[in-house]
Amino acid sequence: MKSISVSTRLWLLVCAVLIAVFVEDLVDLKHTSEQLRTHKEQQLEQLVETAHSILQHYENEARAGRLGDAEARRQAIAAIRPLRYGTREYFFIIDHAEPVPSGIMHPIQPDLEGYPLDQPAYLRATSSRAGSRGPYRALDNDNIFVAMREVAHSVSGNGYVTYEWPKPLGSGGVTVGRHPKLAYVKHFEPWGWIVGSGVYMDELEAAIARNAQTRLIKGVIWLLLFGALAWALLRSIMRPLHALHDAIQRLRGNPDHSIDLPARQPRELALLGNVFRSLMSDLQHSRKALNASLDELRLAGSAFAAMSEGVVVTDAQRRIVSINPAFTRISGYPRTEVIGRNPNLLKSRRHDDEFYRAMWHAIEVNGSWSGEIWNRARDGRVFLEWLSISTLRDEAGQVLNYIGVFSDITERKRSEADLRIAATAFEAQEGMFITDAHGTILRVNLAFTTITGYTPDEAVGKSPRLLKSGRHDADFYARMQDGIDRSGSWQGEIWNRRKNGEIFPEWLTITAVHDHEGNLTHYVSTLTDISQRKAAESEIQHLAFYDPLTNLPNRRLLIDRLRQALSSSARTEHTGALLFIDLDNFKLLNDSLRHDKGDLLLQSVAARLLDCVRTTDTVARLGGDEFVVLLEDLSALTTEATAQAQTLGNKILAALNQPYTLAGHVHHNSPSIGIALFSDHHRSVEEALMQADLAMYQAKAAGRNTLRLFSPEMQSVVSARAALEADLRAALDDHGTQFALHYQPQVDRAGHLTGAEALLRWQHPQRGNVSPAEFIPLAEDCGLILRIGRWVLETACRQLAAWARDPDMQHLTLAVNVSAMQYRQADFVAQVLSILVDTGADPNKLKLELTESLLLDNVEDIITKMTDLKAWGVGFSLDDFGTGYSSLSYLKRLPLDQLKIDQSFVRDLLTDPNDVAIARAVVALAASLGLTVIAEGVETEAQRLCLETNGCLAYQGYLFGRPAPAEALKTWQPIAPSRTVDGT
Repeated sequence: MKSISVSTRLWLLVCAVLIAVFVEDLVDLKHTSEQLRTHKEQQLEQLVETAHSILQHYENEARAGRLGDAEARRQAIAAIRPLRYGTREYFFIIDHAEPVPSGIMHPIQPDLEGYPLDQPAYLRATSSRAGSRGPYRALDNDNIFVAMREVAHSVSGNGYVTYEWPKPLGSGGVTVGRHPKLAYVKHFEPWGWIVGSGVYMDELEAAIARNAQTRLIKGVIWLLLFGALAWALLRSIMRPLHALHDAIQRLRGNPDHSIDLPARQPRELALLGNVFRSLMSDLQHSRKALNASLDELRLAGSAFAAMSEGVVVTDAQRRIVSINPAFTRISGYPRTEVIGRNPNLLKSRRHDDEFYRAMWHAIEVNGSWSGEIWNRARDGRVFLEWLSISTLRDEAGQVLNYIGVFSDITERKRSEADLRIAATAFEAQEGMFITDAHGTILRVNLAFTTITGYTPDEAVGKSPRLLKSGRHDADFYARMQDGIDRSGSWQGEIWNRRKNGEIFPEWLTITAVHDHEGNLTHYVSTLTDISQRKAAESEIQHLAFYDPLTNLPNRRLLIDRLRQALSSSARTEHTGALLFIDLDNFKLLNDSLRHDKGDLLLQSVAARLLDCVRTTDTVARLGGDEFVVLLEDLSALTTEATAQAQTLGNKILAALNQPYTLAGHVHHNSPSIGIALFSDHHRSVEEALMQADLAMYQAKAAGRNTLRLFSPEMQSVVSARAALEADLRAALDDHGTQFALHYQPQVDRAGHLTGAEALLRWQHPQRGNVSPAEFIPLAEDCGLILRIGRWVLETACRQLAAWARDPDMQHLTLAVNVSAMQYRQADFVAQVLSILVDTGADPNKLKLELTESLLLDNVEDIITKMTDLKAWGVGFSLDDFGTGYSSLSYLKRLPLDQLKIDQSFVRDLLTDPNDVAIARAVVALAASLGLTVIAEGVETEAQRLCLETNGCLAYQGYLFGRPAPAEALKTWQPIAPSRTVDGT
């Protein structure tokens, strides 16, 4: 294929530029046309919006009563009729009557007003578009005004219609012919009118045509300019090229390697001539350089033989082609044994194949490699060498030779290693200094300077006594020297002084150095700053006996001081006292304010307690929100000691009731305080703490924010509680034979049995029937509720499975109470599902009841567990609703099925309007959340009727039956209510 000439390429470039200009003009013309159309549409929308606003104004006047409806419409038409814009544009109004709209106002053709617009002349609408900027849709012979009505009735309530319409004349008439027109209409809904206006398309198209004509003229001008420019440029390029061509042809017969160009030539040709002259000069210099290189090569051969480094040259296949004498001296291989062989004969086998692959990869990629490598001499000796391999390539880039230069560095590396080890040892993190036999410092390391602050210039020539702190006497140093003399070394803790005067602890090791004749020559000492270690030991000691948050003594230190106080009290016959302090509702405050605010509160409490007591008293924090004050040396008289302890207790009550400012916010809190006195050593530490703790709980039971003094009667309560706990544990260990489940019926508004609630009963062999109100709280306090709860759930599910086999009972659901402690078990979901599988109970018939107290902590975890069980069909009922702290924000997220109105609200329904309001609110809330409602504690028909009146249609209580064994439900008879709300 022939190459394209420069002139042809230049003309092609000009054509390409012109085509690009024309294409750009065409694209821009289309874009400008669209912009003109869009601008006209936007103008139409704004004008129609103005007319629409006028209608809205008069409609507002009518609505406000300032104008009658008919008058408001008349004035609105009168206001819009004379409005004009442009040369022929006006507004029109039609209604949206079916099947064909009627004219309301047409300023150009008033004969259209008041008549249906159904004449054939109006069947010329071609397309319509609803909304904003959507595509037009074609209409098949549609009525113009019907099309406007359809567009106005679209979702957006406005749109465009294209059609043909006569043009108005300047004299007030209209033209005979029809012209394309675009109208924008908008629905005025209050009066059922459609207001609109339009523009004639031929005027828009004329503007577009004028724009196209302007662009065409501009394109012709561009064509002429570019043609003239291309011709001038081509002429200026080709003339000097032809002149240069002639000169080069003359050069072919000129042996002087020079170009003879005419003196007067264009600048471009002169530049090219200069380049050729420079090229010829470079060739002459290259010849001279080649001759010099040959001389250097001869010198290099001599140097090759005289080099102390071994040199080996291989071909591209890595066969040895040359070595120098040093190669033989280092490796032991003579020339005759290596020529033609691979350098692998030197391999020591100390490097794996990956090492050699990486080496040759670097050579191939980078052209060279340098590094340390272990090789083996002819006599089997392994030596370390520094090897550099370079690649020699031809002009085409093909490998000609590999050149290796190496030197034996075995001894040098060994010496470097020895020096490095010695230097590393001396410059270790431990400070080091060396003295002569007389104790004069000869050398110190950097760590010595870092630790002591003394630089080498300040320490060398001095005695180590410059570090003495003065904390040790002469006997200490005498024992140190005696140890060195006897065993040759000494080590131990010593206090020294830094240059800045700071005294610090260090671990010092001194070793005596002797020469080969046994004479003492030096002392080598190492020292380590153990300040941080000693501080850490002190910190550990502090943490072991003090609370890190409040810096008060902790339980361990309190017990130690209490033990000493008991002994001191017995010895001095003075009375002591323990004040056990617990903050009221601290957990609720801590959870609601975030734990960092809770910590600030605890620190403030600690500070206030310290302000209340004497310096000889002990204030300790046991953990959480529990504090203890230990008072000693109170009066020997019990009455006076009691008064002293109570006075301090009241002082603490007043101090802790003062407002707390935490992070800029004011909060309030109160304590409950228990006081226990002691005056002899026969009482144990544990007994004293238990008595104060018991008195504190009595203060909480008395309503909080008070104090109570321990009395023997409290001990009786503790003993009775301990005995009941022991019996409860024995009952559980007896496989639950003392426990039984009773079932209380749950009925609907018609009195039909729909389910039951499982209630636990404990029949003790000696105590008889123990009330759940007595043993359930105890089980929750001591943790036995987990075992009891599992037994209850297993027994209830077995009963539920038994009912499923009885046609008369299989429709019943069973509600089982589950404690908060059970819900918070990590494997609670797995436990419930395991019990359901083992018993064969239907999950859809099981309903777990939870209390509002469960929602006080870790609600997200509770929601997750409930959701998991809900997926298996298990239902949930919120028990005692309205008596706790549940948040509606959490309540709506819980996967509940039912709310239970507490019996405390049901009891006084007939006498307390507040309880009725609460019941009604619970029903309304449940309905809004899609939940059912059941009321417990219904004992009279009047209560049931009141609940039914307020929308509660499910009940449980003595009115329908007391809790009884499962067999009793078989014979349970429905109780028909006396009447219902609707009288049926």
